[in-house]
Amino acid sequence: MEEANIASQLNFKLPATTGAYNAQVPNAAFVGLFATPIPVMLCPSDPAPAVQSMTVVAGGPFTYGGLSYMVSTGSGTGTTYDQRWPTDGIVFEGSKVRLATVLDGLSKSVFMSETVRSAGDDVVLAAGATTKFPYQKTLNGSTGVTNTKQTTPGYPGSGAWSAGVSGGMIRNPPLETIWKSFTSWRGANTNTIRGRGTSWAMTGASNTLTNGYTPPNSRVPDLIIHGTGFFGPRSYR
Repeated sequence: MEEANIASQLNFKLPATTGAYNAQVPNAAFVGLFATPIPVMLCPSDPAPAVQSMTVVAGGPFTYGGLSYMVSTGSGTGTTYDQRWPTDGIVFEGSKVRLATVLDGLSKSVFMSETVRSAGDDVVLAAGATTKFPYQKTLNGSTGVTNTKQTTPGYPGSGAWSAGVSGGMIRNPPLETIWKSFTSWRGANTNTIRGRGTSWAMTGASNTLTNGYTPPNSRVPDLIIHGTGFFGPRSYR
């Protein structure tokens, strides 16, 4: 990608971040590097800043170059949204998927898609209210969802998620009604790297992954549920 100077500074024997998932901070060795914007990773029509600072993180502020293009965990149907297990997509935790294993054919499979990058502070809105479309914030839908890894793929759910529970797990949930129960929207300036595309250097579903459960530019907001969620492709054009 003609970014040899950046690549030469990345030491993959070191962790990119330290701290708990909900309080990640960059490895001190990479703080300056991670703040570097990489033009090919940014959609020019996305109005979010190419570089954003997270001011609410302990030890911060920390600055990151953004990311417009997400890798796919698959369809998001059934319980394949739980990337702690093998999914029907290219990427999941511990994935060793190679091109030869994509049996449907590479021309019929999604590897990456664009998203709308997060921006601004977290906000709380009335249930059913939204930020401006196509949504520079994600909706926190973790309430009612058990985060503990189960013996089979999927997340148990209650409350609003009860409408999507089948066989004890959230499965093909009716997001068009479920999302209206939640009120907390996450921007870029959150307490960890949970915004969409806030950093090209960070892992985590909300920051770097997408799935096909909702169509492109869906009016249903991207929903975070702990370490996963339902994140559709988005674009300003």
